[in-house]
Amino acid sequence: MAVKELNDGRWIVYYRVPGKKSKKREYFGRGLEGQRKARQRDKDIGARKKRPSRPSTTPTFTELAKVYLLAKEGSMTDSTRDSTLYKLYGIVDPEIGGIPVGELTQHRVDQFVNKRLRTVKKTTVHRDLTVIQAILRWAVKRKYIAENPIDGYDMPVRDDQVIRPATIAEIKALLTHSPEHLKRVLTICAYTGARPGPVEVFSLKWGDVNWHDKTITVTQQKRAG
Repeated sequence: MAVKELNDGRWIVYYRVPGKKSKKREYFGRGLEGQRKARQRDKDIGARKKRPSRPSTTPTFTELAKVYLLAKEGSMTDSTRDSTLYKLYGIVDPEIGGIPVGELTQHRVDQFVNKRLRTVKKTTVHRDLTVIQAILRWAVKRKYIAENPIDGYDMPVRDDQVIRPATIAEIKALLTHSPEHLKRVLTICAYTGARPGPVEVFSLKWGDVNWHDKTITVTQQKRAG
């Protein structure tokens, strides 16, 4: 930075701008008034360069996520909570968790999406973004943040596989050739749509069977992703 009087009597301030090779020049007229304005401008530029950057006043995404989970603790099923925790701390947090929400841009989310798409399907990324958007919209509603910085973000088009259910003939063939201990499981899956595995079918108890109404209540649900 420098203040200088030109040969024609005008006062000038010139200084360097980051990323530019040539110096920027600003002119402030002639005489004492021009000199005063030039020196004041020089002082302002110097103060601005020395001023430390202001910390962001918005919470990080991780901070919002923690508050969100606490608020939703009583309304989430165990499986939903486990799935959300896995997505947040295993997938989202390492990428954007430490970013103040006010600095979260759609470009930064693009980077997250493109990285995820190298290893998972679009449907999985769609679910990841659904969790992120749910937290940000909730935070706006609760006035933790003024606006959702990625509102209107274009979600990846889901690419779910179409699963063809087994035919009656295929089900009968499975039951015919299965050992006795598997026939009960296959029968329940075939006629109720419950998924085999520890979350749904294997978690059933006798108390879930209503002999009078001839119904079975699946108390837990597996969520994909």
